[in-house]
Amino acid sequence: MLNQNEIEKYSRQIILEDLGEEGQLKLKKARVMVVGAGGLGCPVLQYLTAAGAGNIGIIDDDLVDLSNLHRQVLYNEEDIDKPKAEAAAEKLRKQNSDINIVAYNEKLNSQNVNSLLKDYEVIVDCTDNFESRYVIDIYCDKTATPMVYGSVHRFQGQVCVFNYGRGQIIDPTIYESLSDDKYFESPTYRCLYPKPPEAGSGLDCSEGGVIGVLPGIIGSMQAAEVIKIITGIGEVLSGKLLCFDMKTMESTIIGIKRNIKDSGFSSSGDKELWKLIMEDPDDSRFSSEYYGEEIYAEILMNWMREKKDIQIIDVRENKKSWFKSDEHYGLDGIKIPLSELVKNPKSVSREKDVVLFCDSGNISHEALIILKEKYEFTNVYNLRGGMKGWIKMKKKLHRK
Repeated sequence: MLNQNEIEKYSRQIILEDLGEEGQLKLKKARVMVVGAGGLGCPVLQYLTAAGAGNIGIIDDDLVDLSNLHRQVLYNEEDIDKPKAEAAAEKLRKQNSDINIVAYNEKLNSQNVNSLLKDYEVIVDCTDNFESRYVIDIYCDKTATPMVYGSVHRFQGQVCVFNYGRGQIIDPTIYESLSDDKYFESPTYRCLYPKPPEAGSGLDCSEGGVIGVLPGIIGSMQAAEVIKIITGIGEVLSGKLLCFDMKTMESTIIGIKRNIKDSGFSSSGDKELWKLIMEDPDDSRFSSEYYGEEIYAEILMNWMREKKDIQIIDVRENKKSWFKSDEHYGLDGIKIPLSELVKNPKSVSREKDVVLFCDSGNISHEALIILKEKYEFTNVYNLRGGMKGWIKMKKKLHRK
């Protein structure tokens, strides 16, 4: 519930009939990670804090520099040489004492991405380097987490939402009404930029420069997309790249379609991208510990047809949704909700391959990581796309 102070503080939002108290409660419960507390991150953080986003994380390993101040308006000259994440958190706590803000004074990379992002439901990309951006994108694709992307260059900016919709828990009674491709085929950042740019291309503000007001405009748009995702207001910029030109004040929207078949690099063999995000290109974490093991619905169906001795576990908490998998979609398995599984995994086999699933693959991915890291299981797989991915595969087979 909202307390009286919160009702008064957010009164101008609550009176909006599209948002109301229900939308404000969704904001209060939200968990948003902002990666980068620079030109884009400052307005994103300020507006999400003001809007009442209840739990905000900030990742940045940089220090405030004099050259930042023309566009990073959260800081002043007294903040020079302070860690950005900590300086930003201090200012934001004074702006809104009702929300929880956590600062991470470190750089996001392929080794810490799981531990830093796993507790957040929306990731906002306010980075200024391609390495971090690709790491965020692949993590969000793997875990079905929305990624709110923004970038600025000289007088132009871009905004888009990647991986949207794939992580949402959907009422099982409306599975049949889902629009096949629109829901399941949300594009990723790699669909837009499959390869990193050439070194020295000038595609960052340290080389190409940026007008100070532009990050404020683009960052405000990113904050708006986060609020829309959390509250369900309006139409999210999913599959749409908004391009803004400050010189002419013109905006253009370009459609983007998903053009990759999986969430990793193994299918494309893109060694340039692999080398960019991995400190050691031969690191096995790329396919195992980093993202966990995944299995496609088609492979699982082949295993079942071959009568392979496997164990299938439904880790969903909502027991009302279980009957759908058993009675209608042929994905039968034992029922162990995640809350029970993490306390006692004694029912999980160590002798046969184990496939975990939930509605979208997000909760079961969390279960997989816990079983591997806490209980040292080596034989577990996550069903990519969860029940929705399984249903989509079954529908495709039916159409054939």
